[in-house]
Amino acid sequence: MSVAVIGGINVDIMRGLPALLRLRTETWVVPGLDGYGAQTLGKGDAEFDLATILYVTGATPSDDANTHIAACLALQGTVISLTDDWNDVYTGILVVKVDTTNAKKPLYYKGAKAVRAEISWKMVMTT
Repeated sequence: MSVAVIGGINVDIMRGLPALLRLRTETWVVPGLDGYGAQTLGKGDAEFDLATILYVTGATPSDDANTHIAACLALQGTVISLTDDWNDVYTGILVVKVDTTNAKKPLYYKGAKAVRAEISWKMVMTT
């Protein structure tokens, strides 16, 4: 496996996969008539959630985690590409929301002080 990358930012773990565009269908019922009406609306319905984790180590893990979190927040509202853990590349992804609530979790990683920076993402595939 390779390193996952989201909008140019390396992460250790990426959970979730992009939802590809798919044909949308709308149905309706007309009172007094049997059956359903239906129409296709084009491709869409491609919202998805993603979580990323970065284990930040080094001399200043808390400060480095803050820098990582700020870089992730800066992606909100932009169209990015991402590479998952299997080196599959997805392009044309709109970052709708970046949730950093409780993103920093202090811990010991490989015997040293570290910070686990976990970010939750809400995204939409645009192409």
